[in-house]
Amino acid sequence: MPGLYDDADLYDLVSPRDESMERFYVDIAGGPGRTVLELACGSGRLTIPLTESGAQTTGADLSEIMIEKAESRALTRGLDVHFVKLDMRDLELNALFDCVIVAANSLLHLHTSEDFARAFAAIRRHLAPGGLLAFDIFVPSAYMLSRHPDERQHVGKFSHSLLGEISVEDDPLQPHHASKSCRLVLVHRHRTRVSSHKRGYAADIPSGVTTPSSA
Repeated sequence: MPGLYDDADLYDLVSPRDESMERFYVDIAGGPGRTVLELACGSGRLTIPLTESGAQTTGADLSEIMIEKAESRALTRGLDVHFVKLDMRDLELNALFDCVIVAANSLLHLHTSEDFARAFAAIRRHLAPGGLLAFDIFVPSAYMLSRHPDERQHVGKFSHSLLGEISVEDDPLQPHHASKSCRLVLVHRHRTRVSSHKRGYAADIPSGVTTPSSA
């Protein structure tokens, strides 16, 4: 059965434009003249704004369908963007970039430590001296990770003129509309620093990040 990444139009409906994300990465990319590589670029929803900001942008994705949609989107806007189909673990472009971006939790498509090691090593080889790797990932709360699957989640209370006070609870075993399966990768700050150092990176992890040891 076709998946989400096999239907670029459906993907765009599920993942609409995020202007705050665009501003964040455009600022990080550094502006006109900078060379930028976006991995897992999808249908180009971030690659296009990066290019419009003046960056010399290359977009790469594993899905050929997504690449075709991104190329069409760039052509419609009259933008010169180089798109390429590839696996970020096997990145080999024979080029250096001022900034490499992996946005929108896309690093979490890598499922094993070996996958991460291969991808980060490949990215490092493509960074110009002083270059920057920028990415974002979903960090679940400690409560979310520790919640028992049979535990009900209290949603709230409201009053009704005939029924009185009503308490609403969410039963995790009885989904109401849809369910989604996710693979969670727990990232330890210390482990990340050590791994980054081994791969030739200087990791900049915000001080506010909560780790298992400090939670």
